[in-house]
Parts: sequence; structure tokens; C-alpha cells
Amino acid sequence: MGKYNIKTVSEKHAILNYWMKYGWKATFEKYSIPRGSAGHWKKRLHQDGTLERRPKTHTIRQDTVEYVKQLRKKYPDYTVDKLTDAACKKQKISRTTVWHIIHD
Repeated sequence: MGKYNIKTVSEKHAILNYWMKYGWKATFEKYSIPRGSAGHWKKRLHQDGTLERRPKTHTIRQDTVEYVKQLRKKYPDYTVDKLTDAACKKQKISRTTVWHIIHD
């Protein structure tokens, strides 16, 4: 069985419809998709009414955002790694948090 490659919402809808019509075994044989993925799509469709991807939200404290922005103004040529090193001297801030502050 190959790894599935489903990208569009319409393909997901088609798979879910096939599953409801012909059952899981036939769906797996045709699409080689993990049942967990299809179950997740079905649950999300039932809860949200859509299969569109939800935007990720990041909750970062405002003082942390301001601190990283100050560092960014002070050191505009610093990469995310260098900014993280500078930020960690005063506060415990992860590289991912610094990246999200800079790129959001």
C-alpha cells in the first residue's frame, strides 16, 4: 500500500462519500488512506461543517512580543537563532516563539 496524497477538500469529500456508500474496506483498498485520517476528516466535517484547514493561532504574552520586537529593532541583522540567544539572556523564550513573532 502506498502513502496517500490527498490535497484538496473535494478529494476528501469524495473519499468520505465513498466510505459512506461502500464501507471502510472498499475505501481503504481504493485510496490506501489511514482510517484515522478519514475519521478525523469526518469528525471535523461534522463539527465545523467544513474540511478547510483552520488557521493556527499562537497565544504569546504581549510583554514577550514587545521584548522581541525591541531586540529586532536593536539588532535588525540578527537571525532567529541569534535573536533567540539574545532573548534567552533575560527571558526564557523558545526559538519557535521568536520565529512566530517575527513572521506573523
